[in-house]
Amino acid sequence: MAQKSIAAEKCPIAAGSGDVDVIEVIIVGAGFSGLLCATALCDSGVPLDSIALLEAGSACGGVWRKGGVGDYPGAACDVEAYQYLPLLQRVGFIPSRKYIAQAEIGAYADLFARKLGLLPRIRFNTKVASANFIGDVCESALWEVVTEAGETIRSRHLVMACGPLSTPKFPQ
Repeated sequence: MAQKSIAAEKCPIAAGSGDVDVIEVIIVGAGFSGLLCATALCDSGVPLDSIALLEAGSACGGVWRKGGVGDYPGAACDVEAYQYLPLLQRVGFIPSRKYIAQAEIGAYADLFARKLGLLPRIRFNTKVASANFIGDVCESALWEVVTEAGETIRSRHLVMACGPLSTPKFPQ
């Protein structure tokens, strides 16, 4: 699937370098933290087209997505679904049981993104290689994020929502 441009406005970075695209917010991670952050930003008036979510995996949900770190037999949440899953009423979802399994949590994250209109702003299979504060340019300070594919994206704000459980750590 081809990725859409996430450009918002132009900003000259250096004399003779031309204009570069600048968006308002880059969110790294499309687990529940990233999805909730994007939702809260939209609810507070930040236009959705000025937000980009960069997700290393192929689906939403972080450790809960299919194939994620939490993809092992019997994986489930030990917190009641009505407490753990965010914005159930807004999404229109009823958990299948009190304590739901990994597959249902991952599917809910995808449903959450689709129902709240976030999917077009998520770049799946996009890993961040670097994120650097590049100082004051234009009217505000900027962050420069470079993906492993070599794409550069600049934003006024950067949210790291990649989660502490995104990389397994085995005992030594």
